[in-house]
Amino acid sequence: MTEKEKMRVFIIFLIGCLVFASCKERRIKLHVIFDNADGLYKGSSVISRGLIIGDVGNLSLNENGVLATLLIKEKYRPPVGSSFELTFENLIARSNMIEVIFSKSGELYQNNDTVIVHNEGHTGRILNPIRLDSSSREEILNFFRKIDTLLTIKK
Repeated sequence: MTEKEKMRVFIIFLIGCLVFASCKERRIKLHVIFDNADGLYKGSSVISRGLIIGDVGNLSLNENGVLATLLIKEKYRPPVGSSFELTFENLIARSNMIEVIFSKSGELYQNNDTVIVHNEGHTGRILNPIRLDSSSREEILNFFRKIDTLLTIKK
């Protein structure tokens, strides 16, 4: 391979890297401090009006509660004053997601802003009610009957 061909391959490679990097969706970090983050985990969805706008990048404890670092798509940056609520994604597994209810403010949260949410004693609400068909309902009832039989003390 000649020097010209090597240079051409290198330039094509660089152009490909630039195109790929520009396609990657930009995200902002928003730090949200919850009193209680029961059921929240790294990778939990952040939603608004049913649309996934980001996810939880990290969880840690600090002196004020549980610090959740949210990675939110730039185009869905929430306005200042928006509310952040824990919402059950699945009641049985007690996994939560964060629902963002956008405020009417014209000012947007900036990268690395921190929001404090006081949700002490709030257990979250069910976003999607569980709907079971009759055969699934019967299987669950049978399961609970078996557990009841196992847990019942025999005299």
